[in-house]
Amino acid sequence: MKKFIATALLVCSQAVFADEFPDYIDLHITSHHSRPTYVRGNTENPYNDKNLGLGVGWKTSHPNFSVETGAFKNSYYDPVVYFGGTIHSDRSKPLSLGFDMAVNYGYPSPFMVLPHARVNLGHINAKVGFLPGGVRLVTLSIGVTF
Repeated sequence: MKKFIATALLVCSQAVFADEFPDYIDLHITSHHSRPTYVRGNTENPYNDKNLGLGVGWKTSHPNFSVETGAFKNSYYDPVVYFGGTIHSDRSKPLSLGFDMAVNYGYPSPFMVLPHARVNLGHINAKVGFLPGGVRLVTLSIGVTF
């Protein structure tokens, strides 16, 4: 837990000391897996569905691309730090679709891509991510846009 807190503070400090305050903040909340457990080594473990963390993002000169960084505790109970971007449809509409793409530290693969849908209600939004495959995954984040 100490490593996770230190990582989250590092990510937050990067946002505070950046030249520009972030355009939005996402609070990573939860995930749900199509299977209740995973195997690490020879041990079967329950997935962590409480993936608390914080992400921050900046709009770019392209209206459908943003840069993001953040940290959260993943489904394997490990801290994850990520940096990447998101390609998305118009966020001023009630529903926007997109893909998050990032390099990360904390997963076996350093690259991750996550399709998502975002419900936008003024400055507040909810982002639901989908990961198809052998073990399907759904994630939920709540965000505030400034």
